[in-house]
Amino acid sequence: MITISFLSRFFGGDDRRRHKYHTIHRAYRNLMFHAARRILQNDADAEDAVHEALIAVWQNIDRYDLPPDPYTRSSVLLITENKAIDLLRRKQKISTIPLDEAYTPGAAYTYESIGLIDAIDSLPEDLRSVLLLRYKMGYSTHEIGEMLGKSHHMVSKLITRAKKELAEKLKED
Repeated sequence: MITISFLSRFFGGDDRRRHKYHTIHRAYRNLMFHAARRILQNDADAEDAVHEALIAVWQNIDRYDLPPDPYTRSSVLLITENKAIDLLRRKQKISTIPLDEAYTPGAAYTYESIGLIDAIDSLPEDLRSVLLLRYKMGYSTHEIGEMLGKSHHMVSKLITRAKKELAEKLKED
């Protein structure tokens, strides 16, 4: 586990930042692990993804409020899921095909869904965020609007635009 003293020495930080990090870590560590585990289907890899996410959280700690805050929760989860997907991609690039013909992959994502993930990742940040907040994390358009400081009508329009762009990207593939 990454210690605060390591992060403080490596990235710098004061007591306020350390307290905020500790609070976020305690509040969301299990949720982060389960999100990464769902994607990677492996405890060790999930821990690696959570560690990478925690470093990213520490580097941007000033952006977050103390829990319970829906923006902080969704941001931490999104960072964790992105780190897990990045790790999954890295592992797929270097993995070898097993010789056993009876082998069936146990990964949570198929190659088709990796194409969908790539298409979602290629969307602009604002469109990707509203899409993931709505359909991955289950927030309503009103909740997303509150988090992003936009009206729920604007959020609905962004979701519609994101779906259109995603459909176009998937047609290209």
